[in-house]
Amino acid sequence: MNRAVPATYVFIVSTPVLADRYKKLILHVVRAKVAKPNGNPELSPPDPDDFSGANATNERVYSEIPNIPALMVECEAAWTPLADRLRWSVAPIPDAAESWTNQVPHAAITHEGRGRISMAKFEGMPQNNNGFGLKKVDLWFDFDTAIKASANIEVFFPRDGNKHPGNTGKLPEFRTPNWFYYWASDKGGPLTHRTAGTSTLGPITIFWLYDPNLTIHGKIDGVVGGTNFVITLGPSATSTQNHDFVSPKISFPAKGGGAMLEFPEGHISTSFVRANNWEGIDCVEKVIQHEIVHATIMNNWSPNGPWWDGALFQDDDLDHLPTSHENDFGTDWNKNRTFDFYLGGNDNEIRCEIDSGNPIIPASGDWASPGKQKQYGR
Repeated sequence: MNRAVPATYVFIVSTPVLADRYKKLILHVVRAKVAKPNGNPELSPPDPDDFSGANATNERVYSEIPNIPALMVECEAAWTPLADRLRWSVAPIPDAAESWTNQVPHAAITHEGRGRISMAKFEGMPQNNNGFGLKKVDLWFDFDTAIKASANIEVFFPRDGNKHPGNTGKLPEFRTPNWFYYWASDKGGPLTHRTAGTSTLGPITIFWLYDPNLTIHGKIDGVVGGTNFVITLGPSATSTQNHDFVSPKISFPAKGGGAMLEFPEGHISTSFVRANNWEGIDCVEKVIQHEIVHATIMNNWSPNGPWWDGALFQDDDLDHLPTSHENDFGTDWNKNRTFDFYLGGNDNEIRCEIDSGNPIIPASGDWASPGKQKQYGR
């Protein structure tokens, strides 16, 4: 059978002497070329049929079935003579046990695959978020490592799964989702102030919990004037909706019959929407920042807080916002819920919603699927 001759690399193999009169030389023209994975995982695919960017071969997501999470990397080389002398490696994933189909016998430690087609398997997920991400796949011939090729993959965790190492040995009702574990800042994650245990923000200490049965995005527990608070996140935190902040100005009288105050234009709305370009990690950050504002408001009433002058500031409508501050902020000092049509709650909730803003987390730390860096299949 005639095949197109690979033209990249040349190697000469000499056979044993067949007779005293001559030697037989066999010339092999070989090359190392990676067929799978292919494309660049850091580029958005132009269309579903174009594999030059992110695709199923270079964006690899851990499977959590069965109980031990596993990542598979399919490796395939273009046809070449001496394919049985091909060798494969994938950059290690911390804390994961690596094995290969067609594993090189002496590679129990070095972890090498062999042959034109081989499959790498990584069992167990890393301890930290930075264990995911960009990984290099190398291909070479065992007789000459200069004859080589490479490709890149990106490794992701299933966002809503729960097989991260922090759940090891825990009963199902006490397990947290992968996003809750890996996005914590002390696990290499990018969420502001959110740790796996406690966070200290000035005079405030926050304990972080996850409740699989929580029917709202998040909640805070603590007392007005306190310094210790518990913020609990629920399953829907990754799909938080924000307010579009679009409405006409609304006026109401200031305390004492003074001038009409106007709530800042564009700061109130009757509907919830998803902020532009938000992903799950931004939604969770929004919930966190919203609840932190609640904690700050409650702590402001403490004896050392800015709302304490030897006695509590006046709070006519019992929304935990001082009357004088409501005048400055633009909500009604005499009405717990300035805008009856507002779906988010009373004036305290309005303050938290506005002060927490529309946080955008950089994509570089998001290795969840779905997530900011997972491009194929969106």
